[in-house]
Amino acid sequence: MERSYMEQEIISDELYKSLFDQLVSGFFIIRFVIDGNNETDAIILKANQAYCNQVGMKKDELEGRMYKKVFKKHRNDLFEQFVKVEKSGKPFIAKEYSRQIDKMIKLSVYRFGSGMVAVITDDISQQEKAESALMQNEKRFRNLYNHMIAGVTINRIIRHTPSETTAIVRDVNPAFEKIMAKSASEIIQNELSVVYPVCDSKLVKQMIRSTSRGENYETEVYAKDDDKYFQLTAFPLDKNHFVMTTQDISFVRKESLASRHLASIVESSEDAIYSVSLNGTIETWNNASERFYGYKEKEIVGKDVSILSHDFNHDKHMALIGEVMKGKKLTNLELIQLTKKGKKVPVYLSKSPIYDERGKITGVSDIVKDISGIKKREMELIRARDKSEKAAQLKTAFLQNVSHEIRTPMNSILGFADILKNRINDEQHLKYLQTIEQSGKLLIDLIDDILDISRIDTGDLTIEKSVFNLNDLLVEIKSRFVGIKDKNGKAFIEFDLILPDSKQKSFIKTDRQRLQQILDNLVSNAFKYTIKGSVQFGYRQYKDELMFFVKDTGIGIEKKHLGKIFERFMRVQEENQEVFRGTGLGLSITKGLVEKLGGKIWCDSWLGEGSTFYFTLPFDTNVRPETDNSTQIQVEDNVPDLSGKTILIAEDDSYSFMMMKVMLEPTGAKIVHAADGETAIQIYTNEPIHLAMLDIRLPKKDGYEIIKYIRKKNKSLPVIAQTAYALQEEKQKSLDAGFNAHLAKPVTSSTLYSTINKVLKNKLD
Repeated sequence: MERSYMEQEIISDELYKSLFDQLVSGFFIIRFVIDGNNETDAIILKANQAYCNQVGMKKDELEGRMYKKVFKKHRNDLFEQFVKVEKSGKPFIAKEYSRQIDKMIKLSVYRFGSGMVAVITDDISQQEKAESALMQNEKRFRNLYNHMIAGVTINRIIRHTPSETTAIVRDVNPAFEKIMAKSASEIIQNELSVVYPVCDSKLVKQMIRSTSRGENYETEVYAKDDDKYFQLTAFPLDKNHFVMTTQDISFVRKESLASRHLASIVESSEDAIYSVSLNGTIETWNNASERFYGYKEKEIVGKDVSILSHDFNHDKHMALIGEVMKGKKLTNLELIQLTKKGKKVPVYLSKSPIYDERGKITGVSDIVKDISGIKKREMELIRARDKSEKAAQLKTAFLQNVSHEIRTPMNSILGFADILKNRINDEQHLKYLQTIEQSGKLLIDLIDDILDISRIDTGDLTIEKSVFNLNDLLVEIKSRFVGIKDKNGKAFIEFDLILPDSKQKSFIKTDRQRLQQILDNLVSNAFKYTIKGSVQFGYRQYKDELMFFVKDTGIGIEKKHLGKIFERFMRVQEENQEVFRGTGLGLSITKGLVEKLGGKIWCDSWLGEGSTFYFTLPFDTNVRPETDNSTQIQVEDNVPDLSGKTILIAEDDSYSFMMMKVMLEPTGAKIVHAADGETAIQIYTNEPIHLAMLDIRLPKKDGYEIIKYIRKKNKSLPVIAQTAYALQEEKQKSLDAGFNAHLAKPVTSSTLYSTINKVLKNKLD
């Protein structure tokens, strides 16, 4: 291709050629041409050595060759920029990435005569990497700056005079904005001491003084309004700037304060407090530990904790530590500790885990409380309780003896009164007998009540649960009270029994005698305080309990007295009200019995309208008797025919024997008498006996010794215990001893006959 005049000039001018080759920057000249495809291309006219080095080619591989063939990865948009420069004459400067040489190049393109451009190239790859790294570092710094938990301010030092200086806030991070509860725009360009009052002008001057000397400055401030503590740190940035960091240390400070308080409490505690490592060695020791055990801290720290225990060795302590390591707290373990002098002291030991800041258990805290005083008081209380129980038992024994001694003469009094009722026709005399009988029964009831109260107090009240048909019991109670109310002149009062289902057999497991006693007391009271109207009793069935009720239309009770009616000897007596006799023990006994059976009792009442007493008992719907004994054999109280039979009566009280003999005369039996136990055994040995009636408390040999002797000889002889011991457990005791029946004094002719008939019928059966 023919070269133009200008091309020749460029090539031939040695001065420019020398300059051209010595340029540090790459330099090449191209002339635009139209190729065979009628597209614009360019001939590389000249390229200096620097450019050849940049593209990694030799001059003869560049000069005189077509641009697009040399740079096959050329960018069309960049080539078009070269063309625009030639046409417009306006230079083009840009940073471009060259895919061909994998470098970042700075291009400076200028028009170089008609149809030509000169291109200056600078390899800026390293510079770009450095700038990129700088930008990345700045980005990281800004990211760190913006996400720091501590508040940060960059402050410019203003020196008005050598002694008068202040600081202007130049920049703040978001954490400082949060601390101040202000935006950056409200803080920047303001004096630090103005926008941040806790950092006053005096403190700012101290920061400037330290940072100007190239030193850091640290201090702690308290923000009273916010009740917060801050850690301030200032460090120099340059001679005119310093950085201040602000960190909220309230939690740490308060935790430290709490730790100091806790340490103070531990040291001043009256309880021994020490810590133990996980391998069982003592690590810390408070003052109380020193006082209690007698060891000084330097003597005991590092020793095995078992040195302090009398009954716990190392392995037992390690077992406890193992439980604590599971996160458990062991409280009030009772054991014996040893002092330095070998004294044994009872203590409560509590063990708790000690956690580090990561929540890991690193040790065990032991708190030891001396319970010598507690143990001493416990022993005193036990002795007092034993003394009280013994006194109560003596009282009960005394009352039982009184009961026995009263029942013995009352046996003959009421017995002869019962006998005379059938032999006296004079109506006035019969009334006298009825008075004797009622007064005697009141006296017996009083003794029974006092005995029950005493036994409730001592816990000696025996509960004997059995399964029975509840409806049958209630029907029996109703039948008995119908006769009582008619005899007592209250036949006009309606009396009803209300059952959930009168045809259904409702079985319950509880103490039959005590339940009967409760209902007897409540029904008796209802009739006692009811002048007209009605008395109702019954029960309702719920899921797991029965609720009994006794309702009357009697005189009622004022609301203010309802909370007292179950107290002992409490009798509510209104003014101008009829005086009702009684000890005031009935409801108290009833309450004790209900609670003993696992229930509750209460009362609703309205003065002048009547009262309703309620009580509950546990109920199991699955209770069934082993055999259905709900249909009981009725035993008549007719005089039994004992003609030709011999009855042995062992009785040391002559009046009681006389009464029994008179009662038994209609039976036609032969009566033999023994005033003591030995005589009774002699008579039994020497005479044929068909029925024996033995008192329990007899001279020489008691009733239990006699029955033991008889049962060795004869297993089937009917033997009845007739005794002034009337308690349920005494009855059971006599039956267990071999008696066929237990007849409690005072005895009436009807109870005597029915008991004999029952015993003889059972024997025949």
